[in-house]
Amino acid sequence: MAKSSEHFVYVYRDEEGNPVYFGQGKHAARAASHKKGTHNEALERWLATKAHHSIEVIGPVGRKEMADALETALISACLPAQALRSKFFNQHKGRSEFRFRPFGVPSKYADRITELVDRSELLKICRKHGPLIFVRINQKDFDDGPGRRGYDLASPPSNSEIHARIEAWWQVAKKVPAWIEQPECSPALLIGVTGAPGAQSIVASSFIERLKWDESERDRGGLLKIPLAKPTNLDALALRGRPISSGVGLRFNAFRHSQFRILTSAGFEHEARQRGSKNRD
Repeated sequence: MAKSSEHFVYVYRDEEGNPVYFGQGKHAARAASHKKGTHNEALERWLATKAHHSIEVIGPVGRKEMADALETALISACLPAQALRSKFFNQHKGRSEFRFRPFGVPSKYADRITELVDRSELLKICRKHGPLIFVRINQKDFDDGPGRRGYDLASPPSNSEIHARIEAWWQVAKKVPAWIEQPECSPALLIGVTGAPGAQSIVASSFIERLKWDESERDRGGLLKIPLAKPTNLDALALRGRPISSGVGLRFNAFRHSQFRILTSAGFEHEARQRGSKNRD
C-alpha cells in the first residue's frame, strides 16, 4: 500500500507515441481512472474513440511537490509544440514556478513563453500609443553608473538593475530637439531586448515621459538617459518575458547609433532611411 507521502505521475500516449495528457495521483491506479470517467470532456471524447493508446507511469516520486514539479515540467515541455496542441488535453498548466520558460524570466511570466510578439502587434501598439524604441541589452557589465549590469540569462539582474540598464545610455541626442518640439512623435514606450535575432525576448517594457525630453540627463559623451514615466513599470502592456518573432526584423549592430531601433506605425526608421537611399541611387 502506498504511503501518503508517495505520488505518481502518468502520461497517456496516442498510437504514435505522442503524449496527449499528463496527470498525477497518490496511487498508481489513478492513471487508469480516466477510462471510467473524467471531468476533462476533451480527454473523455478522445478515450471513447481511441482503442489504441498507452499509459505510462513514474513513481513513487515522494512528496506532492515533486509530483507537481514533474507534471508541470512535462506539460510545459509539450505545450509549445504546434504539432501537439490540437490533441493535447491538459486544461491546467500547473504551478508557474515549475514551467519551462525563457532564461531570466521570473516565474510569474512563465505563461508568456508561447505568446510570440509579431510585427502586426507592435504596429498596433504604435498606432495606439506612439513610436517604440527598442534598446539592446547584452551580457556586458558597465561601470558608468550604479547597477549597470549586463543581462545574464542564467542569473538575471534585479528589477532596479534592469531599470538602470534600459534607461541609459543611448545615442539619441540628435533626435531630442525634434522630440521636444513634437513630443507626440517621440517614442512612447521603451523596450529592452536581449538575445540574437530569432531568439530575442523582452526583458522589460516601460512607458516614457514624453514631455520631459528636455530634462534628459546626459553623460560626458552626449549619450542620454531615457526619461521613464514614474513610478517605473517594467511590464508595460504585459510585454515582459515574451519572445519576439524573427519576422519583426529587429536587428542591432556593434555601433552605438545602432544599439537602439525606433519603430513607428510606418515601420522601422532605419529601414525607411535605407529605402530612401536606394531610391536616390
